[in-house]
Amino acid sequence: QYIKTAIKRRMSSDEFTGSPAFTNAKKRARKCLHSKYMDLFSGFVVSIDLALACVDIDLRAGGAPAPTWAFLVCQVCLAFYVLELFWHVFVGRWQVLRTLDWWIDASIVIASIIEIAFLLMGSTAEEVRVFKLLRIARIMRLIRFIRKSPSLRELRKLMMMFASVIRTLAWSFLFCFIATTLWSMVAVELVNPVLQDLATEGEFDDCKECKDAFATILQSNLTFLQTMLAGDSWGKVAMPVIRRQPYTAAIFVGALVSVMYGILNLVVAVIVDAAMEQREKDITTLAADLDYELEEDLKHLGQMFKKVDANGDGELSLSELLQGAEKDAEFQNRLRVMDIDAVDLEQLFHMLDEDHSGSISPDEFTLALSRWMRESKTA
Repeated sequence: QYIKTAIKRRMSSDEFTGSPAFTNAKKRARKCLHSKYMDLFSGFVVSIDLALACVDIDLRAGGAPAPTWAFLVCQVCLAFYVLELFWHVFVGRWQVLRTLDWWIDASIVIASIIEIAFLLMGSTAEEVRVFKLLRIARIMRLIRFIRKSPSLRELRKLMMMFASVIRTLAWSFLFCFIATTLWSMVAVELVNPVLQDLATEGEFDDCKECKDAFATILQSNLTFLQTMLAGDSWGKVAMPVIRRQPYTAAIFVGALVSVMYGILNLVVAVIVDAAMEQREKDITTLAADLDYELEEDLKHLGQMFKKVDANGDGELSLSELLQGAEKDAEFQNRLRVMDIDAVDLEQLFHMLDEDHSGSISPDEFTLALSRWMRESKTA
């Protein structure tokens, strides 16, 4: 048991072994790989690659070959993907093989290499269409960049919330299909005979699809999908049938009201509820949001400190704190939210002066006010 524990600790340890030069190289590689500049560059490369993929698809759809420069730029992007793939192995050793992200990147790279190999062997672009479609999967890398970037937090929230309700959307589609199937059964029994009589009289001579709109359950489902969900030509079939047999209005109106104004609105409410529930369970995103808000608040307080620091010596005296509370509007609003008035400012000064030096440093000012603000919000 001791040996197993020692081996597991050694495998999971972040310490590097080997010569000092090799160890330093690994440390620098890890720092560079996980830096925000590397994330920005990776996102830029993926964006260029996806843009060129769109150009390639449009040109091939029009029967024109892609320009040589676009092909070469795509290969440069592929070389970057291969380098980054082995970079992860170099830094994380074989533990990266346990991560799903690495295998997704590896499958994309392998598919691209197979595509190039077939092209070099003389295959046409149409024959490797399947491998070209896998280039769309590279958007997963862009999604990962968005997830890591703090400046794209709103877009990240949209993507994460959409991903959390995919299952709800699938069940919602099934629920809508069941509802339209029930109405389709009624429509085939009651509406279809009237529709056939109108077709025999030549009512739908200019519409070949109208005659079979409710001929079967499946065709009736497609008709309801076209008319109710897509909003396409609702009255083209319904109005002649209703004029011939007014009781059929109950079928069309009932299907419209129950599906459009009942089920679909209920689906929207369930999707919103599922998204909010998933957001409350997403501890990682909540922690990232808190870190982002804390960083922004500290920056804002740092700027506020410079405004209150009248002589610019990097320290706040009691007189500067009192003058800042009178003149600076942002500082006044901050104190008002924290329920601190003028008579409490001297006590506030002594509370902020943690080292009892007779002045307040920038760290004492920003960290304390930020912490008290968060505590006042959660109180």
